[in-house]
This record gives sequence, C-alpha cells and structure tokens, in this order.
Amino acid sequence: MKSHNFFKTMFFSATILFFLSCSKSSDTTTSSGSATNLTAGTSQISFDYSGSQSGSFNSSASLSKATKNSSLYNISAGQVNGTTPYNVLFLIDANTAVGTYKFSDVANKAKNLSFSFSTITWGFAAASSNSDDFTLIITKNDGSVVEGSFSGTLNASGQKVSVTNGKLAAKF
Repeated sequence: MKSHNFFKTMFFSATILFFLSCSKSSDTTTSSGSATNLTAGTSQISFDYSGSQSGSFNSSASLSKATKNSSLYNISAGQVNGTTPYNVLFLIDANTAVGTYKFSDVANKAKNLSFSFSTITWGFAAASSNSDDFTLIITKNDGSVVEGSFSGTLNASGQKVSVTNGKLAAKF
C-alpha cells in the first residue's frame, strides 16, 4: 500500500510540474522597438512575414544577443514556436548613422548591412551587397543602443518572404 501511495504522489507531483512548465512564458519580449527595458548584451526583434512562409516573429529574451566590435554590430534573436526554433540575424556597420538605408541603393553597397531569417528547414536573407529590396531605418545609434525599424523582401532560391512592421532594439 505504501508503494501505491508513493506512485500516486509521484504521479501527482510530475503532473503539477508538467503543467507549471507548460504555462505561458514571460520570456517573450515586447515588440516596442525600444531598448529601454533591455539588459546589456541583449536584443529585441519583432516583425510579421508573408509569402512562401508566413507568421509573426517576436524574439525571446533568453535567445537574444547583441555584440559589437569597433566596426560591426552583430544582433541576433530567436523564438521557439512549438518545437521549431526561428532565428534572426542583423549585421550592421557600427558607424551607421541615424537614417534610412535601402539595401538596393548603390551608396549602401559598401556598408555591411544584412538580415537573415531561418529555421532548420528554410532560410531567407537580404543584403546591401546584393542590392536587395529591403529597408532599415535607424532611429537611434549612440554606440551602446541601436533602435530602428525595417521592412522589405527576403529571398531564397527564387522564393520570397515579405517582412512588415519590423522593430529592432539592441543594447551592447
């Protein structure tokens, strides 16, 4: 009888633990595009996408990173939807001033501007070196914080994804 009660207790405890671990995570960041609530070394990226893939991306605080050196910002973010991880990466010249940057403009070819979005089964990208139809608007860059918005078309082997309502914030 004692062993039966032990298994009941263990089953009940495991069930409670399972339901607690499945509760909605507070790890998802807000999509404000502001670095105000970020800790140093983190980022927040959100956007909607449609085309050959569609949905919304809102980065998870624990899956974000913001690093820099003297010439380049590396801003990454992740989100897990079900069992599928989604990854985003921005590479931006550290000396990119506040302004609008169309990747298709010849003047931006020399800048290291790129954006990629992928899962384990597909990936899309845009880069200034390819003159892709993508726009990044930097609204703040003081060396420790970058904020902005973005939109455009990502490409992969003839397939396209349109990105809208993009918001970016990073604190180094």
